[in-house]
Amino acid sequence: MKQKKEQRKIDKICEKKGKFTREIWFMPGYDKRSTDPKKNCGWYGMDVVFVLKKGNTKAVTFRVFSNWHWKEEFYKPFGNYCSKPMGASIDLHTRKPQYEGQKKYGHHCDFLNTDCYCDGSCLQGDECFKLLCEFGLDALWKKMEAWMNVHE
Repeated sequence: MKQKKEQRKIDKICEKKGKFTREIWFMPGYDKRSTDPKKNCGWYGMDVVFVLKKGNTKAVTFRVFSNWHWKEEFYKPFGNYCSKPMGASIDLHTRKPQYEGQKKYGHHCDFLNTDCYCDGSCLQGDECFKLLCEFGLDALWKKMEAWMNVHE
């Protein structure tokens, strides 16, 4: 009997705030190691993604690589590096190009539930992480709203 492929369940916390929807997504890690190089996808920790949506046309996302793993062995090869969360990027997802010549994202966008155009910054992701840690969630939502408004 064939086993069903296991799906990673994404848990979400959502709230409506004025003209925006705020969401926090918890995206589980995985262990897909294999001795067969063609099947080896490695392992990966949980991501936490903060999503600010304006209707179904725009979304700003801020991704945190939590580096949280459920198996102790994942921490051993890298020492403390693996246990520290880090701000990965802040990105703007839109249904229309943000600038001339912009190409589509390349695959289905889960945040807008369609194909999208995406542009962002890894350096700003680090800044967003520092902001979240020092000033909290309200400060992060304000930064994400400002990021969206710059591209109106």
